[in-house]
Amino acid sequence: MNLAQATSRFKSTSQKLFAFCLAASCLLFAFPAAASNETVLYDFPGHPGGMKPYTGVVFDKSGNLFGVTSAGGPNFEGDVYELSPNGDGAWNYTEIYTFSCGAEGCYPSGLAFDDSGNLYVSTSVGGTSNRGTILEMTTDSARAWSATVLYSFGSDTSKDPQSGGGLVWFNGALYGVASGGTDQGGVVFSLTKTSAGDWVEATLHNFESGNDPSSIIVNTSGVILGTTSGSGPGGAGAGTVFELKQDETGTWKNRALHTFTAAEGIGPYSLVSDNAGNLYGTTAVGGPGEYGTVFELSKSSSTWTLSTLHAFSGGLDGAAPNGISLDSQGRVYGTTFQGGGRGVCENPPSSQNEYCGTAFLLTPTHSGTWHETFLHRFAGEKDGGEPAAGLVVDANDNSYGTASEGGTTPYGLVFMLNAPGK
Repeated sequence: MNLAQATSRFKSTSQKLFAFCLAASCLLFAFPAAASNETVLYDFPGHPGGMKPYTGVVFDKSGNLFGVTSAGGPNFEGDVYELSPNGDGAWNYTEIYTFSCGAEGCYPSGLAFDDSGNLYVSTSVGGTSNRGTILEMTTDSARAWSATVLYSFGSDTSKDPQSGGGLVWFNGALYGVASGGTDQGGVVFSLTKTSAGDWVEATLHNFESGNDPSSIIVNTSGVILGTTSGSGPGGAGAGTVFELKQDETGTWKNRALHTFTAAEGIGPYSLVSDNAGNLYGTTAVGGPGEYGTVFELSKSSSTWTLSTLHAFSGGLDGAAPNGISLDSQGRVYGTTFQGGGRGVCENPPSSQNEYCGTAFLLTPTHSGTWHETFLHRFAGEKDGGEPAAGLVVDANDNSYGTASEGGTTPYGLVFMLNAPGK
């Protein structure tokens, strides 16, 4: 596979993921998927309730799960939901906010909590210039949620939100990525609150055309680390991992830690860091097996070295990996959008990767290699299919995620996977 073919496959997968860009509480009892360690926590009912959860879930400090759907709510314009365990094996589902593409925006993507439990949500459409918004959601003593627009993209026509880029809260500020910018190559921005209570947006870095930042994290030193899906004019490159660091004057300086080739993988868009500062991520396609990779970037002095932990080969092995997470033992959890050998989730089927995706675990071995096991192979039926986001892992190594297809209805679900070996 050459770079042009792999890039085309990456864009096709990305377009499908975002094709779908009960204002009430109910009690849903979890039920297990047959012959697996999966428990379905919630089945999305479709209109006017939630549907198509292309974004994963996040925990608050109390162990509740929060997420968004891209086509939920009465207007098919997205919603925010909460899932709360009740202690008896059941989860309470509450749709806490629905969007209408007005001043508050619509088609939500990124989610982040601050230290006080306030929830921040990014949208890709709507707002004063119809280019998306950043919302802050807060609760009162009765757990009723309300939303405030902190920022509406488009007042400066050089900025435009990047759906799926996500949000990060760190040390009193909110960070994210957006498309557009002075060279139309994307930006990294921050939102900070002034002493007067106003929120101020700042563009920390403008990327050159063809870079397109796709994700960021912030390490304990306040250094921003992220990925771009391209690495040059026209997006001809295979992507980068970059570092944004403030110098002594407070100016943010950009440095590419690694520039990918098609042989290494194309389209990096997810990063996590271990306690030693090593970085782990995925590429959507390309690599030795042609269907994406999980990689590690390890640092020695000022040099970063790339290692491929697993190269997906499609079919039974999985294809098109999403985001990843680490547990306390340094194991890597993730999902693939396709592959796995079960179900047909493309219509009409186009390749061996018509299969409905996987949830996988990579475990380091004494020899230095990584061993792949499958937590679940999705069939696109009651167990769901085509997970479009990664997993989050709790303190007991149970993992949680969303499937964009399948369920009792065909509109997707939220699931839990038991800890490995349980």
